[in-house]
Amino acid sequence: MHVGENPAIEGLDVAQPRLEHELADPFVLKWNGQYFVYFSGSPIVAYQSTDLVHWDLVGPVLQASDSPNAWNQIDVWAPEVVYRNGKFYMYYTASRKSDDWRVGEMARRIGVAVSDSPRGPFVDSGKTCDLSITESIPPRYSNRRYHLPPSSS
Repeated sequence: MHVGENPAIEGLDVAQPRLEHELADPFVLKWNGQYFVYFSGSPIVAYQSTDLVHWDLVGPVLQASDSPNAWNQIDVWAPEVVYRNGKFYMYYTASRKSDDWRVGEMARRIGVAVSDSPRGPFVDSGKTCDLSITESIPPRYSNRRYHLPPSSS
């Protein structure tokens, strides 16, 4: 749908945001009057804006691991970032490499990476949820705490 086709905003002077190329699974974080948008991929890439129209490339903020024992070797995607107690936490999905796609799908997990800045770099904590899913979900928030189930692996 184009802006002019939406009756709710027809007639408004709405600028379209422009990025250099198409990027998947955007997540926008507003922090101290600035916006950061994070996109799926290896690496996960971020852009920064003050007006949601003009975006500057921050660059890669999280890479897949090349460690043979890492849980996050491929398919790094669906990032979401939250701020808590002076740190930024990026929840994202990833998987282990495998020649058999079914094994890779069964190894998919949600993990968390940490940074001191919304600009990154984010460093994977090595912890994952004890779930095997194909979609990222935000952590549950209750009693003023974020809850991410610990991994049994």
